[in-house]
Amino acid sequence: MSQQDAFIEELYRIYLPALQCFCTQYLLSWPRCLPYADDYVQDTFIKALKCQNQLKLHPNLYGCLIVACKNICNIEIRKDMRRCKITGIPISLDNQIEIPDPKDDILR
Repeated sequence: MSQQDAFIEELYRIYLPALQCFCTQYLLSWPRCLPYADDYVQDTFIKALKCQNQLKLHPNLYGCLIVACKNICNIEIRKDMRRCKITGIPISLDNQIEIPDPKDDILR
């Protein structure tokens, strides 16, 4: 395994759970994109792979990955908003997917 592969694997191992949590929480305000949260996190790591030489020198890797993930989410939200405008789908929470209330006991 090369040093570059080891670096990305280490980033993935350390930051994957935190990025998944962040992305899911961030997309709660736009639930139509919520099912794709894992895809956006993967896109974040692909972006990190492409610019890993700069990342190795970055003093705050976590902050850099969070910003990259947030930017990817914002791009996808804007794409979805445009899609809704073009197709005439109203942009409202009524058309969004339903998110279960965590207080509800699903196992009852």
